[in-house]
Amino acid sequence: MAIEILDSSQAMQANAAALERLADASGDPAFRSAARALFQAGGERPAKGGRPAKNDAGAIARAVEMAANGKAPSLAEAFRRVARARGVATDKVRGVAERYRRKYAEARRAEAKIDPRNGFCGGNHSAASLPRGKDHE
Repeated sequence: MAIEILDSSQAMQANAAALERLADASGDPAFRSAARALFQAGGERPAKGGRPAKNDAGAIARAVEMAANGKAPSLAEAFRRVARARGVATDKVRGVAERYRRKYAEARRAEAKIDPRNGFCGGNHSAASLPRGKDHE
């Protein structure tokens, strides 16, 4: 019988997987909590708990297109219109539109990460392209 030697990260992952199996078998949430702690200590995280993520990319793209083409007076209104068009219940439209707005804002922030070397966004911005006034020459 061969003995496999694991490094500490592999050992933590193996233990965490065993704890996950125990949690599934016993239904005891303490095992799942311990498994999460091991996964986090090992640098890898298990899938997030809670509701599965919704793919709203198509709805967000449609709302942005509506706002850009002038079919909606604002992006917020475009988000509401798309939510209604997708058959969202009337009392849920505001919440769904807010989810679209939040996801859109997160995507925009991810696109415009600040370059730590010069403090400018990654796009077409550079120090040379910024306007200069008397005080900045």
